[in-house]
Amino acid sequence: MLLLTSTSDLIQVVTGSALTIDVQASWVDNASGTITPGRTNTAITTAATTTVVASPAASTQRNVQTLIIRNKDVSSNVITVRHTDGTTILELFEYALLADEEIQFVDGDGFAVFTASGARKGVGADGATGPTGPSGAAGATGAAGAAGATGAAGATGVGITGPTGLTGSDAGFTGATGAQGPTGVTGVGITGVAGATGTAGPTGATGADGSAGPTGVTGVGVTGPTGVTGAAGSGGATLQRTTANTVTATLALITVSALTFQVTSGSTYRFRYNLIYSIGNVTSATTVGLGLGLTFPAAVTVKAMVQIEIGVTGTDQLYTGNIQSSGAVVLAVSQQGPGQAVNHYAFIDGLITPSASGTLAVLYRSELSTTAGPIIKVGSVGSVEQVT
Repeated sequence: MLLLTSTSDLIQVVTGSALTIDVQASWVDNASGTITPGRTNTAITTAATTTVVASPAASTQRNVQTLIIRNKDVSSNVITVRHTDGTTILELFEYALLADEEIQFVDGDGFAVFTASGARKGVGADGATGPTGPSGAAGATGAAGAAGATGAAGATGVGITGPTGLTGSDAGFTGATGAQGPTGVTGVGITGVAGATGTAGPTGATGADGSAGPTGVTGVGVTGPTGVTGAAGSGGATLQRTTANTVTATLALITVSALTFQVTSGSTYRFRYNLIYSIGNVTSATTVGLGLGLTFPAAVTVKAMVQIEIGVTGTDQLYTGNIQSSGAVVLAVSQQGPGQAVNHYAFIDGLITPSASGTLAVLYRSELSTTAGPIIKVGSVGSVEQVT
């Protein structure tokens, strides 16, 4: 939120060129619990500092809900949004606004830039879809149905009994009466031949089939559990680039507003800034160094390496340093550049896992307070990739 809490507080817009700029601001005033809404429409056509939200009355707090700044012209214009309490002036946002683009501040969301087609700048592409999880195991086979009843047995066939064979003689011939002789041998009759076995009777008819038993219940296997969803692909890299030169001649740290990114608590990001710069906002050679730093929210871990190329042909040097706290600076001393005609290269490469959501941005400053300070050139780029 943007708050104006004293009768000296103001919101101002600084326009870098005399072009047509429209500004619309909406707010609510809180006077001891009494809430009153309000708004201001401002049309700007000059390169000037213009008040777009006035000071509230005494004992009143003014909360700016929205601030919309649109470039209606055909050329780009550097726009700076400032907050002042009548003594201290703070730059809240600066951007080289292209034709038909607009800056929007919304309470709870902050500043954002929208293209002429209405698309929000700085939104990365969707990550790739994770692989499909494995299929669940097949269900068990159902039990077999019961067997049908057995049909009745057919009648047993009965064969005809054959005739009985002849009985043989059972006594021998009686001997003549004589002296008492020994008892004669008892005759043994011959056993008659056994009669032949009668022919087997015909086979009885086959009994009728028994009725079919009921069909067994069809088995139903239990569906296996759903496979685990594959891990989501990492987010695509978000890219930003400068569309206008930015210049400083002071020792104060300046944010390169075109190279800012939003980071979320708990995620890990890989970032890199590739910067083209020159020394001396004049055409003659001068001696002054460049300082580079970072600003970011509270973090669980953060580390960045900075390398800055300096020197002239034949005497090139490389300054190297590292950053692990917000606002820290690596300072390359006494750059021997021949002015704006020669470009140099610097980069910042690092990782961050923030513990609070906020803005990651690159900072720069001049080594000396001079009119021939460093210039961050058009075409410098920054990229941020969400790893987890």
